[in-house]
Parts: sequence; structure tokens; C-alpha cells
Amino acid sequence: MYFSVKHKFLLLHVLIIFKVTDSENKSKRNKDFKNNFPTYELYNSDTLPSDVQVTSFLYKEQPKMFFYWSTVHNLPLSATIITCSSKVEWYMAPHQNNETILPQKPSLTSSMETIHFKSLKGLYILNITSVEKDSYIHIYISTEPNGPQAIENSKYQELKLMKRHRRRRLTVRWEPSLVDPQSTEYCLIVSSRGHYGALCGALSDKFGVEFQKNLKLPVSASQTVISYQPNEYFDDHEDPAIICIEKKTQYTLSDLRQGQNYYFDVFALNKQSNLTYPHGKAHMVFDRRTKAITLKDGKSTFTNLRKLDGRAVFKFKVNRRTESSLELFIMPCGGAVDVEVNLKGEVIALKKRIEGFGKVRISSPLVKSRYRIKVYTSNREEFRKTSGVEIYATTKSFSKTPLPSMPNEPIVKEYISLRKCDSVTIGWLSSPDQKSAHYCLVVKEGKIREMENYKMPNQCGLENRLRKSADYTLKYCKDITHEKEQVVTERISHLKPGKNYIIQVTVKKPKGKTLSYDLVQIHTLPFCHKKKFIDQT
Repeated sequence: MYFSVKHKFLLLHVLIIFKVTDSENKSKRNKDFKNNFPTYELYNSDTLPSDVQVTSFLYKEQPKMFFYWSTVHNLPLSATIITCSSKVEWYMAPHQNNETILPQKPSLTSSMETIHFKSLKGLYILNITSVEKDSYIHIYISTEPNGPQAIENSKYQELKLMKRHRRRRLTVRWEPSLVDPQSTEYCLIVSSRGHYGALCGALSDKFGVEFQKNLKLPVSASQTVISYQPNEYFDDHEDPAIICIEKKTQYTLSDLRQGQNYYFDVFALNKQSNLTYPHGKAHMVFDRRTKAITLKDGKSTFTNLRKLDGRAVFKFKVNRRTESSLELFIMPCGGAVDVEVNLKGEVIALKKRIEGFGKVRISSPLVKSRYRIKVYTSNREEFRKTSGVEIYATTKSFSKTPLPSMPNEPIVKEYISLRKCDSVTIGWLSSPDQKSAHYCLVVKEGKIREMENYKMPNQCGLENRLRKSADYTLKYCKDITHEKEQVVTERISHLKPGKNYIIQVTVKKPKGKTLSYDLVQIHTLPFCHKKKFIDQT
């Protein structure tokens, strides 16, 4: 008996389960996407290879026996069983002196299970039985330490879900496999009924066990590649939806149902070893409504708009009676946003476009009322430029707010008639409602990118950027006192002839925050007057 089994091992034909071909359709858009899914080739030998996944078919309650020959002693060895349609009972044990050393209790597996051994040199017997119904199974014998490493590493993978409000979409993202990423492809399973522990389990639910049978002739190990069976009737709203997307690591679903449970499972398929394993899962109840972010009186709140698909909703409750107004100070970070204020479903402040810095005033706010502030990017270009938005809401008097008051047009202008080869004179409207303000001027050599409208500076994190930046020609600050809004002028010296400079003026409230005026582009005269050279000699 022993010698016949060993002889059988010498005649081993290594056949591989999955064949996964390139998709015929390479379109980047999901609506043009033609889904392909894996099919299985049955492994026709009862002698198992190492580090290659093989597939077999079990009939209900009919045990099947496989053999594995271990060539080394006391090294890592593991067996992974993946079942597709039924629970399976199985054990793997060494066969020595014409006896199989049986475990105390066989394993019962409903999706995937790995058992580790310390290998003994010689023959191992794998006995496996489907206990509920006919089922496909995958078998993977690994010699990796603590292996298979691909399965171990994927235990810590998390899926990232990002709602997109247009067409009720959701993007599912994941990290590439850490093991053999160049040879790994992915399938996403979406279901409203629950998670799947195996990709073939989802295929069995969707198409039935008979569908997976493949009558193609076996191929040798050296010829085997992973390929897919085209699915001409793909619909990502089917349950379960099986979406195989080659090496891509994200997929966007559209027209999701409000209040519906969705379970997401990603499976990785290694084209070298054929190993198919879970690569992350997530669950959510889809709610297309944007959860409102609470604003607190007198405190600044920042929100990442990119994580919210360019749309955020804030809520503010007026807790005390006030004779002043509700002031909303809005600072988009990088681009422009549209702002709208609602009360009890009615618009009380019409849509307003804000770029850089702006404010919305609600006169005589109602006590105990909740105001909803909608902030959103108007198009994909603004979404690309805008990383987030910072909002400061208050019903307190302006003197108690940390933000300096800005003129309606925060423009800095150059007096061209006063331009010289080594200096320029600029002017701007002072900060209104303040008797004293702290102004700083930063001068950098260079040109503003006019085509991208970079005159409007990013107000978010302004103080940190100015403090850390060393790329400037000149920088100084001064306190200026003024009775009312007036034009402040400043002559900037120590510049070079014939050079382009960008000048930034900032204003800071005492013990408060810093805001910036628009940038201004200046150019010094290329030559100094003759008298200038005489004075310098």
C-alpha cells in the first residue's frame, strides 16, 4: 500500500484551478465595464502539490482522500481548505508504518480554514467529506513559515468606503496585496445578505454549483495562467454582485438604495499560485444624506471636503438670546465653495460663492432654532482644488471673535507711478471695525500663475505656512493704528532692478488669527536713475 502511493506521487501531474485571462474591455468607466469572473478546472490527481492551490469536487457524504509527500523534517507546513457550497469535515495526518496518525477530532469548515503542522518527512493523508451537499473545494498546501503569508497579511486589511452624492454612488478602495502584488488581481463581492468567506461561495450562490463545472482538458503547471470567463449579463445591482477588476484597487457603485444594508468583500487572486483569499471586508447601511457636523459658538471647525465628495452640511443651534446677528466666517482651503443657509427647510440665505475668505450674516437669529449650513464645491475643478473648509460661527460681538475684520474687497494695489528700480509702493484698505491691527508683509521673487487664479491665497493653516516658509526675499511686520477704514500705504525697499516679486499682506487681530489679503504681482524698473548711482558712490 505504502509503495503504491509513493509510486503514484512520482507520477504527479500538477494541475491548476483558476485560469484568469485579461479583460477584453479596458474602459476606465464603470458603465462601460465588462465583468469577467473566474471558473474552475478540476484537479485530476489525488497527489497534492505544494504552494499551488488546486480544486476538487465533492459529492455529499462521500469521503475523498488526497496524498501529500513531505520531503523535509521539522519545517513549517500548513493546509488551507476553502469550501464553496457546503460545510466540510476534514483532517490531514502523517502516514507512518502503514498507519495514519489520526487527530482526536476532525475539523469542520464552512468557508476557509488553515491548520499548521511541524512537518515529518514522508507521506501525509488528507481526508475530506462534504457534510451538507455537493460542493467544490480548494486545497492549498503551504511550506511558508506561518503561511500562507498572503492570507496572514490580508487579515489586517481594511476597505475604505467613500460616499459620492451624485447618482447615489459609493467608491470602495483597498490597499494592494503585500505578497506578490504584480501577480495579484481582485474581485469585489457586494451583497445585502451578509459577508462571504470565499469567492467561490459567492459564485455558487449566484450561478449554482453546476455552472462552475469546466470540461476543458487539464494543462501542465508550466502552461497555466489565471484567466476569467466573460459575463455578458453583468449587473452590479445583482445580489450578490461579483465584480472582478484585474489589478485595480477601487471600484465605484452607483444608484445605491437608501437605507439598504451592503456587505463588501474583496478577494485577491494570485496568478502564480492560484491562491484565492479574502483581502478585506466592510459593512454599511447606505444613507445618501450627509450627516450634519455640529458647530459650536465661538469655535472653529475644519472639515475635509474631499472625504465628503465635495459636499458638507453643518448645523448651529442658537442657545441664547442675542441682539447681534449670527456671523458665519467661511474659509475654503484652496478653491471656491458655494454656501447656503436653511432654517426649518426654507432657504434664508441664498447661495453665495466664497473664495479665500467670506462671511454670511443672519440678522436676529431665533433662539433654540437650528440653522443648517450647506457648503459644497460647484464643479469637479473646484473639488480638485479644494481640500477642505474651515467655518467659524458665533452670535457674540465682533470684539470677542479671534478673526480680524476684512474689507469687502481685500485687494492690494501697486502705485505704478512710484515704482523704482529697488522699491515699490503698495496700498490696501485697512481692517474695518478695528482701531489697531498687526500687518505683515512677505515678499517673494517670482510670478503668480495667472491662468490658475492663484491671486486668492489659501487662508487655511496660513500662520503655520508663513512661519515655516524660508523662501522669501523680505519679511517684516508692523502695528498700524487707524480711526476708521482707510487706505494704508507702504513703501517696500531693498529690491533688485528688473525683477518680478509677489507681495502678500496679512493682518492679525491681537491674540487672534491671521488672514491674508489678495496677492499682488509687481515688477521693479530695470534701470536706476543716474542720480541713484551717484548717491551710492
